[in-house]
Amino acid sequence: WHWFFDILPRIHLLEKSGIPIDKYVLPKLNFPFQYESLKLLGIPFSKIIQVDKTDFHLKARTLVVPAVPLMIGKCPPWASHYIADQMKNKRKIRKRKGYERIYITREDAQARHVVNEDEVLRYLQTKGFRKIVLTPMTTEEKIEVFASARVIVAPFGSGSINVAFCDPGASLIELAPKSFVDNYFWRLCCHAGLDYY
Repeated sequence: WHWFFDILPRIHLLEKSGIPIDKYVLPKLNFPFQYESLKLLGIPFSKIIQVDKTDFHLKARTLVVPAVPLMIGKCPPWASHYIADQMKNKRKIRKRKGYERIYITREDAQARHVVNEDEVLRYLQTKGFRKIVLTPMTTEEKIEVFASARVIVAPFGSGSINVAFCDPGASLIELAPKSFVDNYFWRLCCHAGLDYY
């Protein structure tokens, strides 16, 4: 969530400023999706300076620090539209047959598991759902899968950021404990024209 909707939209603000960019200063890139998303946004790796030390120093003639004008985790519509436009809408996406109804498992995550997931999955399979493990997939594969999906069932977790790549009219059914309510994915569904349950 934070990488895609708090960090990457700042690139859009830099583009809108018209200021030529020599280098992008970013935190240490630890995950494949970070490299993949920067490539999809057309940011050459030769222009990236990764910061991995707390005592990092940089001398620059001009330093531009864009900030998303909302609280962290509260994605404004323009930010999610920018991500969807750049990573999905401006590219030719291959729709995948058989991925119209998907269940996102967190079986490989450390937390927020569905206690009776086997039972839930057996029921969903009778309705034509396919189980998806997102971690081993590339960003492009996730975009293709979610662009193909019409109904997504998922426990609350970062994998649901990919609903930004769904076509309008799709639905997200989010599984969450009664004691935990967060509007991250409801907000993202509203921006993308999806139904949220």
